Amino acid sequence: MRVYDYHLANPNKTLWEIGNESKVVMPSGLIKNKENDLNFYAKKMVLANTTKRLLNKATLIIDGVGKGKFPKLKVT
Repeated sequence: MRVYDYHLANPNKTLWEIGNESKVVMPSGLIKNKENDLNFYAKKMVLANTTKRLLNKATLIIDGVGKGKFPKLKVT
């Protein structure tokens, strides 16, 4: 939900920027300095994909709650 809220507050930011600032991956996957990061493009893709997946999941949960269907937790 943190990613969803951040996206609503900053609609003009790209997915990888939202993911980087929302800290959706481990600290080693975050982009701190674009110029000195050799894996900049790879990290950017991981951040964008992870952020999109989390946004889609949050949207589905919010839509379901609006219809009175609350998410079910899997029992293991």
